[in-house]
Amino acid sequence: MKKSGKTILAIEIVLFLAVVSSCDYLLPLPLGRDNVNDGDRQISSFSALVSGEKSILTTWTWLPPLSSLEDSRKIDRIRIIHSENDPPSTWNPLDQKDIVEINAADEWHHVWTELKQDRNHFFALYAHEKGGDWLAPRVKSRNLDYNLTPTSVVLNSDDNNPPDDPEEFKVWYLNKAVGTVSDFSTNHNWSWNITENIIIVRFKDYESVFFDKFMFALRNASPGSDVTLTVYPLYKNSEDVVDWTDLTSVKTMDYGDKQAFILKSGSAANQVIDISSIMNRLIPLGTRSIALTIDNPLIVSIDEWTMDTLYWEN
Repeated sequence: MKKSGKTILAIEIVLFLAVVSSCDYLLPLPLGRDNVNDGDRQISSFSALVSGEKSILTTWTWLPPLSSLEDSRKIDRIRIIHSENDPPSTWNPLDQKDIVEINAADEWHHVWTELKQDRNHFFALYAHEKGGDWLAPRVKSRNLDYNLTPTSVVLNSDDNNPPDDPEEFKVWYLNKAVGTVSDFSTNHNWSWNITENIIIVRFKDYESVFFDKFMFALRNASPGSDVTLTVYPLYKNSEDVVDWTDLTSVKTMDYGDKQAFILKSGSAANQVIDISSIMNRLIPLGTRSIALTIDNPLIVSIDEWTMDTLYWEN
């Protein structure tokens, strides 16, 4: 039977669209700004972490553009593409379930669920500029094997091991009046009376883990009155902080993702709070440092603080 001209044209159009959508229009996409020392870099720290037996968490940092950057070069949205076994070949795949699009700069993560085990899962982050260009992707991959199990580690604040010991964290006390920072890791039954001062906690680097649980146990912290304890993620590692004014600036303390907890008066000595969301926020920031503030005096035994963690290993 002879095909009509319209039928042949329709087939040609379908084939053309399939080729175009699978090859990014057959032209290489322009490169983005990936140099970590580049002030105009807007999307950074893209990562993919195992977050469960069938899930992977993708994270990124969306930095504000410099005021001098041309408006057409500013990122207005990002798109992440998922694929199995091979990296994605296009920013516009036919299967929409493999696409997530983000247009809010304060979003920093997306969880991919119901993924197949025993597979290499690839994720490509494409950034889109206001001028209309999609930029060349950043690609990350993670394997989900059948033997994934969460790992539990208890972190102790004792100072018996070097600071980089895997099961240790360090604690510093910032005295704003004199502008000094002191190592307080071994202080016992210490009165935290000046509410303007800040405690900084620096953890061993967990570069590639997602926390299901991060329980912070405050020892001997029974207050005389209710105390609001606020926990802030830090944009910088503690050793990168220049001075206390730098520490408390919006460039260092993440005031948007802080969490407040109420320590009730008359409570038992060991009060426990879950800071897993704070610790997971630190993933794309590339830090393992937090700051603590209080609104009423508090007696603490820092040398007996512990943090009980549960996370998925890659």
